[in-house]
Amino acid sequence: MDQVGRNCVRDQPSSDAMKVNIRRAIIEELERRDMSTNALAVLVAGKVHRSHVYDFVSGRKELTTDKANHLLNALGLEIVGDGQFHP
Repeated sequence: MDQVGRNCVRDQPSSDAMKVNIRRAIIEELERRDMSTNALAVLVAGKVHRSHVYDFVSGRKELTTDKANHLLNALGLEIVGDGQFHP
């Protein structure tokens, strides 16, 4: 935990593994909520372009950390201790 009590990333997996984990966590959360990629794009409108959301979820392109954080926040996901994602 950091100074304000938030969970932090520790013992991070490799950068490539983390990218895959972020994408997988987002896809799994969309499936869990029975939510479409379009619905996620609407949630982050004005922060992440719709085409970037579609390209990232489909695995065609990567996102910057800032844009990926917008997706995670919109879904209520956070990275905790072991690099896993939790709602």
